[in-house]
Amino acid sequence: DILNQALVIMKELDNSRGQALNLQNIGWNYQSAGNLSEAVKNYKLAIGIRKKLGEKNRVINMTNTLGWAQYYMGSFDEGYKTFESNLNQRPKDDRGAVWDLAGMGSILFFQRNFTDSEKIWKRVFEEREKHNIVWGKLEMTTYQYLTLNELGKKFDLQVIRDLIKEKEGNSEDFSEELYFRLYKLLGDEKYLIKSFEKIQEALKKVDEDLKEVYLSYPVEKLVIAEYNRVLKKTD
Repeated sequence: DILNQALVIMKELDNSRGQALNLQNIGWNYQSAGNLSEAVKNYKLAIGIRKKLGEKNRVINMTNTLGWAQYYMGSFDEGYKTFESNLNQRPKDDRGAVWDLAGMGSILFFQRNFTDSEKIWKRVFEEREKHNIVWGKLEMTTYQYLTLNELGKKFDLQVIRDLIKEKEGNSEDFSEELYFRLYKLLGDEKYLIKSFEKIQEALKKVDEDLKEVYLSYPVEKLVIAEYNRVLKKTD
């Protein structure tokens, strides 16, 4: 593997920045291949080196990446602590705070703590407005509306439909999780099917010995269970 070879060379050269960069890239490769536990290990090693180098901004950015990896693998308590700690390390009015808050809100929703999740999503949209953040509006609005729905509060589904059209018009990618959340919000089974198909496509890239692990991740597990339930209902 080229990245691991490069990491060995960086160690021999005592090049700490090179080591950190390679560890980040190795971690990302593991994450892309569905091996989140190895991704987390490499992200933590990279962060440790960045901290020793005093690279605060890169530590913050990398720690957010770590938090999302922990979220996707279902390490919710650890992920929440990662996001919360990272949020507290950010400079005042840092526009990147929205990504830590979004992680915290997502985890609280998964844990069915809808009251606190609503508070976090309110902060997310305050940060989006303050910094004029455009990306991720459909994803974050979907989570916010799902939370409001669980609390029996009102929201406008036409906003979601308009955002879907906008995202599709921009040819932006929809993740398997977004498709699933849209299915839960709108009740349209086509989004469940698309979510399932995305998982099956991703599964082709996962090593055989990791397929079972990949399918046990929280989002993937939810999608497959719901897909099977709906199919049995319609058969």
